[in-house]
Amino acid sequence: MRKLLAIVVIAILCGCGDKNQHAADVLLSQIDSLYAAKKYQQSLDSIESFRLRFPKNIDGRKHALDVWQKSSLDMTRLEVGPTDSALQATQRQLDGAHSIYDRNKLTVQRDSLKSRYDILCAQVRYILMKQKENNNTK
Repeated sequence: MRKLLAIVVIAILCGCGDKNQHAADVLLSQIDSLYAAKKYQQSLDSIESFRLRFPKNIDGRKHALDVWQKSSLDMTRLEVGPTDSALQATQRQLDGAHSIYDRNKLTVQRDSLKSRYDILCAQVRYILMKQKENNNTK
């Protein structure tokens, strides 16, 4: 009787593993589709969901990490251009400003944009460094 019960429990557990693997594969394919469609924030959100739902799926998490890095890198690169343009426009306005109030206001805006630009560039460098590390360990 115990042997029969053990066999039934093992069969149920094996069946659940296949369902979990199938669900993980479906979610990973959705993540890949979102990335291909350049929906970076949605792909990052889906990866977070994948990590929570399938914490023991190591191969899937490795693939998700790769997509996470690529999505983050592409999303950050998209933000660098407009930030740089706004920084340059603010600098031109600052160069032409005459009143102290306008100069102070534009200086604060320029400094904020400069900080944002520096952070975005640092993020790009960091992600590229981590991708290089991951490629060297494979």
